Amino acid sequence: MDWEGFLALFYNKYFPATLKEELQVEFLTMREYEAQFAELSNFADSLSELQQTQKFQKDLNVYVKKMVIGFHHTKFVDVVECATSIEANTK
Repeated sequence: MDWEGFLALFYNKYFPATLKEELQVEFLTMREYEAQFAELSNFADSLSELQQTQKFQKDLNVYVKKMVIGFHHTKFVDVVECATSIEANTK
């Protein structure tokens, strides 16, 4: 086995795609995450606004998510604005 093959096996075993996605979300700004979420939503089954809001909240980074969930938002735009505000005030 060559080095590239080893690296491919290693990364697939210890850094699966789901973990990579989670780590990417941790380092995106809220506006980048919102844009990525909107783009990927085009490929998903249609979601109600509440489902979309819940999905967006679920995938926020841990710190922001803890603060946003306490507000019990039901509108997507409200969650985005709240998360963006929290992010701006923590930098």
